[in-house]
Order: sequence, then structure tokens, then C-alpha cells
Amino acid sequence: MQTKTILPSLSLFVAAVIASPLAPRGGDHTATVFTGNSCTGSAIQSEENFGCGGQCFSVGEDINSILLNQQTTGNPKPTADLFSGENCDGTQVAHAGIFSGQNAGCTTLSAPARSYFLFFNC
Repeated sequence: MQTKTILPSLSLFVAAVIASPLAPRGGDHTATVFTGNSCTGSAIQSEENFGCGGQCFSVGEDINSILLNQQTTGNPKPTADLFSGENCDGTQVAHAGIFSGQNAGCTTLSAPARSYFLFFNC
């Protein structure tokens, strides 16, 4: 019976992994919803560092745009779905995100929203 040792290969693999730079992550992130188009007007509400599982937020006035920010340009990126009704019900009026290589993205909605679902693509 022949036996083969895999430890030299394993240690080379471990050394390569340790020597490789880590991929940048999105870091701290925020979402702010606005009364005006193009992320102008009054800031209605702002949420920071929302998680992977996502969370719905309702507001008492019309949302017309959303600004997403992140600390770095890496992944994962914060994203949002915006809905015409409260509690993330009704028609989804927009999906918002940040373009690759950017720290922020403003999305103007085609119709007003009353709630939004935030998630961090983990």
C-alpha cells in the first residue's frame, strides 16, 4: 500500500492564501431618502450599516430619490428596492444601487415611494 503526503501541497496553498491581498469590502454604508429628485430637497430619513438580511422602512411622505453611500468601492454594495405603499407593499417603483468603482449612487424614482427595503449584498 502506498501513502502520499499532501502536507507540502497544503502548506504551499496556505502560504499562497496568506500572501494574497484581501479583496476590498464595501465598508460602512448609508441610505438617505429625499423629497426631491436627484437627491435634493429635504432628507426624510437616513439609515446606517443595514445588514445582509434586509429591512423595510416606511415614511410618512413621498420619497422621490434615494442616495446610497459606501466607504469603499469594493463589494458587497448596498442596494434598495422602493415601493409605492407602506411596509414594502404595493408596486415596486425602483431598484437602486451603486455603479462599480463608485462610492455613491443617487437614484430618482419614476413614481413616488412610501417605503423602501435596504439590503447589503452579502
